[in-house]
Amino acid sequence: MTYLAMPSIFNRNNSQEFQTLKGAKKFLDEKTGYIMKAEEWCMIGKIMKVDENGQLIPALDIRTISV
Repeated sequence: MTYLAMPSIFNRNNSQEFQTLKGAKKFLDEKTGYIMKAEEWCMIGKIMKVDENGQLIPALDIRTISV
């Protein structure tokens, strides 16, 4: 399973796949100029998991988030 980092707001232009969540986070931090935690990037939908079928699924399980 890989992670897709999507820096563009309205499309998947300039998106890249990474083997780790940390790699995807670093890419978005550098590409956008915003420094956020990996969980925050996932919550706003900028990092998604790519499953073995090529389908995008949420990278963060909302049930594990504590408020």
